[in-house]
Amino acid sequence: MVIMVEKNVEWTTAAPLLSSFIQSENISQMRRPVLLRFKSDSFMEDLINLLQTNPKQLAGLIARPESFRAPPTGEPPDWQAPPPEMLKLYQPIHGFFYLIVASLVCHAPGLPDRVVNTAQSEKVSFVLRRIAPDGAEMAWVNDPTKDPPQSKAWVALSPDSIGEFKSVASNEELLPMFPLNFTDNGRKRRLLVGLIPTSSRETFQAAPGLSPFPSEDDPDLLKERAKKNPLLDEVETHVVEPLAKLLSYQPMSGAEVLEASQFILLDFALFLAKNLPTLWLVLVDPSLPAPADNTSALYTLLKSSIADVGVPWFLALQQAWASRQLFADGGPPVLPYNLQHTTINLDPTKNPGTLQTALQTALGPYVPLPPGAPGQLPGSPLQAEVPVMPKLDPTGGTRYVLRCVYQRPHCGPLHPDVVSDSTELFALAPFFDFDAPARPIRITMPIDTSIAGLRKFRKNVGILISNKLREQMESVTNLKNTLDGKLDGGQQFDLGTICSFSIPIITICALIVLMIFLLLLNIIFWWLPFIRICFPIKLKAS
Repeated sequence: MVIMVEKNVEWTTAAPLLSSFIQSENISQMRRPVLLRFKSDSFMEDLINLLQTNPKQLAGLIARPESFRAPPTGEPPDWQAPPPEMLKLYQPIHGFFYLIVASLVCHAPGLPDRVVNTAQSEKVSFVLRRIAPDGAEMAWVNDPTKDPPQSKAWVALSPDSIGEFKSVASNEELLPMFPLNFTDNGRKRRLLVGLIPTSSRETFQAAPGLSPFPSEDDPDLLKERAKKNPLLDEVETHVVEPLAKLLSYQPMSGAEVLEASQFILLDFALFLAKNLPTLWLVLVDPSLPAPADNTSALYTLLKSSIADVGVPWFLALQQAWASRQLFADGGPPVLPYNLQHTTINLDPTKNPGTLQTALQTALGPYVPLPPGAPGQLPGSPLQAEVPVMPKLDPTGGTRYVLRCVYQRPHCGPLHPDVVSDSTELFALAPFFDFDAPARPIRITMPIDTSIAGLRKFRKNVGILISNKLREQMESVTNLKNTLDGKLDGGQQFDLGTICSFSIPIITICALIVLMIFLLLLNIIFWWLPFIRICFPIKLKAS
């Protein structure tokens, strides 16, 4: 008796790319599927033609981080947006299509392709996995506990003995893959390809368990809290940024400059009095000694910097605080200070220290208050709690990976599912994404305008033409006069037009009958406007 031992089956990257990864010694990429990016609705035809001509060119289609953000105001026309930190897959509405490509091979010399025996219910597919904050994978499954039973949900997976997630969850959704044949060095090979459902991003994002309010251990919230004190955002919004705009924006009248200056001074004084009370007391009372804590740099800066000619910042802040009630009453500016003459530094590239740096040092890092703690300790900066606001995108930092799956249900427990290594991490771009490109939309007008040519179009096709466009079209009656700049006036009526390729006969008949009735009614009742009918009304005597 001869016992046939089946070769081990495994997933590798696309076969045409194996040699390039071997030369670059990128061994890890050899075992993971690759993501290809196409920018055409005919992406399948393009892929088939490329495989038939030069399969090695697949390397030029590998998806990479790229941004198509429009240039900001003031940047040169050739400005290029920096690529995002992580690969982002755009949607078909943006004009992009993405394919996952891999090869199923036998672990033997030459890595021959493994033939999928569909007669034995063997199949290949791929799964979408969401990456949890702790790095674990979550499977996209049909939740049997929901109503309807086909509702989808994310289910956390448990790693195997080596820390991998190479197993298919129960009821996990399997996305289809299909084969494409090509020839490599005279040898027939096969690729397995699957279309990534990037347009289903909102469905993945709205799955159960994703709340629009971030939890206290949300990584984005923790990162934002650790980045800067929220009070620094407040003072930058009300003081630093308006002052920078005032210094850079020159074409302003004198009254506008004085009004903007006094409100900057008042906002700054209110901020210091509320959030840095110890420093504010020292600024108001010159008899007190200079502070020796983390507010000393800000104290020195406000003492040595000039707000207007001959007026230091601390004195201007004192007068703004004393006049705060006059500000609230409205009216013309009450302080004659022009902050466009200030010497305070807002440029981080210049010395001495900037106002932003001094404020950040004085406020210190963010330290969340424990529940029930007082809002402010005497002589110390106020530590304000960051309000938990709804996220515009509750899973804005959500990352995904893909894995290919080969299943042999009739082979028993000795042949479990073969799951590939994961692809690189990627995010799914939303419909409104700053980095997404604007897909060009082209509407081709009819070329053959004859009766026979127009009859080829569907019955529901129509073209709406505005009144301005209609006038411009009718003004072109002679090509020579048009080239000489002589245009006719066109018909003078303020109406647009709808050009339809097919009007139903019943509509034409209805219009004819309507016109007949209108003519008959006009003949019969044309004299009615000439008759004046008076009805007697009894009036009460005055």
